[in-house]
Parts: sequence; structure tokens; C-alpha cells
Amino acid sequence: MITKVGSALCVVAVMTLVGCADVPADPDLSRQFGKIEALQTGDDQLSCADLKAQVDELQGDINALEKQVAQQQSQSSGDSLVGALFSAVGAVAQTPVQALSANVDSAVANSAAGDAAGTANGLQSIEMTYQRRHDHLVSLYSAKNCASSQVASQ
Repeated sequence: MITKVGSALCVVAVMTLVGCADVPADPDLSRQFGKIEALQTGDDQLSCADLKAQVDELQGDINALEKQVAQQQSQSSGDSLVGALFSAVGAVAQTPVQALSANVDSAVANSAAGDAAGTANGLQSIEMTYQRRHDHLVSLYSAKNCASSQVASQ
């Protein structure tokens, strides 16, 4: 009886955390990002229009990276919770086979949680570099008085 209740809790948790409902795909969550250098040769030669375009593009990249980091952190938390639920089911299992099965499921869920957390950390590292590049280009944009020249040209 307790094992059935525990299994039902796990199924509900998986459906809630993993998301069995149809969720519209966010294109930002499937974007790939490469490593960039925060400071690049020739940055100071960029025109105001080029600086503005790169700043705007980088801001979009940073926003997408933030979404991906949040998704991975959420996935890691969900997987950890599922792992804990399977552990609880294993603790009250009525047979050694049920306990072993629940413990294996718990280990798999916890491994997935670790993988998602590692992915989130890697994405945060890339995001920091993109943010440094963004800040550098904004600094150049300001140093060149591009904002005032953009207003004057309009």
C-alpha cells in the first residue's frame, strides 16, 4: 500500500517537474553559444552604429543564456526532488527488489540533477564572458559619445 502511494507521488512529481503538458518551444532555449573574447582587437575602430548593433545582439544573447541557465537550474532541482521521492519509496519498500529498483531510480535522477547543474554552471561561465563583452562595448559606445551623435543624426 505505501509503495503504491509512494509510486503515485513520484509519478505526480515527474509530471509536474518534467512537464508533461504541451509547452510552446522557446527558440532561446535551443540556441547554441560559443566562447568569445571580452576584449577584441579593433574594438576601438568600430563605428557607433556597429557598436550599437553588437551591444543589442549581445543583450539578446545574454537574455537567452539567462533563460537557459534558469531552465537547467530548474531541471536540476526537479531531478533532485524526484531522486528524493524515489529514495523515500525505497525506504518503505516491502521487498528487497522494490527497494533496489527505487534506489536505482533515485541514483539516476540524482545523476541527471548533477548533469543539469553542471550544464547550468557552464552556461553561467559563458554568460559572464558575454556580459563582460557587452559592458566593454557599452563603455566604448559611451566614450565615443555615440548616444549624443545618434540623437543629433535623428
